[in-house]
Amino acid sequence: IKTYRGYTNGIRAVRFLGNRRILSGGDSRDLCVWDSQTGEQTASLSMHQGRIWALDVDLQNGRIASASDDHTIRLWDVNTGQCLTTLGDHTSWVRTVAFSYRGRFLASSGDDCTIRIWNTATGFCLKVLNTGSQWIRTVSFDPTNSRYLVSGGDDQIIRCWDRKEGISTHTFAMHDHRICSVAYSSDGKYIASGSDDNTVILWDVAKQEMCDRFKPTELGIKAVAFSPDGRYLAAGSEDQMVYVRDLTAPKETRYRLRPQDYTGSVGGIRSVAFSPDSAFIISGGLDEMIRIGDLRKLQEGDTHFLQPLVQPARPYENIKIEAVKGLNRLQKANLLTLGAVDRTASLLM
Repeated sequence: IKTYRGYTNGIRAVRFLGNRRILSGGDSRDLCVWDSQTGEQTASLSMHQGRIWALDVDLQNGRIASASDDHTIRLWDVNTGQCLTTLGDHTSWVRTVAFSYRGRFLASSGDDCTIRIWNTATGFCLKVLNTGSQWIRTVSFDPTNSRYLVSGGDDQIIRCWDRKEGISTHTFAMHDHRICSVAYSSDGKYIASGSDDNTVILWDVAKQEMCDRFKPTELGIKAVAFSPDGRYLAAGSEDQMVYVRDLTAPKETRYRLRPQDYTGSVGGIRSVAFSPDSAFIISGGLDEMIRIGDLRKLQEGDTHFLQPLVQPARPYENIKIEAVKGLNRLQKANLLTLGAVDRTASLLM
């Protein structure tokens, strides 16, 4: 009936480049580098022809990998911003990418329902892992051994793979909806998975079994991540919240980090990442904002906030629309996306 044009360049992936710089990618098709203290943009890399779905960083070898719906993965030099190579064997959108331990290999996957293993030095595709007929939305390498990786997607199954043999060694199947994110703990002993069934599951790799399951929200979990020191497990949700669990606490300790400028309805989180020193967490979402939280200030029972770090000006920024009459749900949703505020809006609007 009508097209509403406005603030649509969502952020789908964020990563730290050391403790001072942040990397982001999303619907704008650009890779952007930001100062984590000032929020100023320091660089922009523009070669993709479609939105960027995923990023990974190999700081040991100074490289960035980006995955796009232009069917390609690009490798970039961290220091110069130069595109080192383009990997283009996928036949559909590439939704996920991950470096192996020490960065020798790269895994990618997406809507062509295959996982491809690449040699990062030569750019050659070494192996194609056939996953079935369902999209793969997430992959993660074992951080202690480049031979093993896990994947998750629309078939609701987590598959553990032997890269060298090209086979699935075992599976985990406890989710009731598609799996949006998987992550290894830094010691490789645990895997976390987040799903649109609104749950996060913690898996024991050695025992090949679920060791915990929690449901922090009534909306989908789009991103999970472990802190490098192994203390925290974070989950980003459609409700704009980041849920953090302290895995070292003597009893179950969970924190909820909400945006300082919380609107309650739009801009679900698509990516979360910890700083290398595990002191900070960042989130990126469909409202094109990067927010940052200081984990050193966490105290049980307090309200914790994610402060806006990157916040472009929007045409209706902070205009209150609670009392405006005659707006239908679509119009109100678009106004909220363009910066308006309605404290009474439903999370499920």
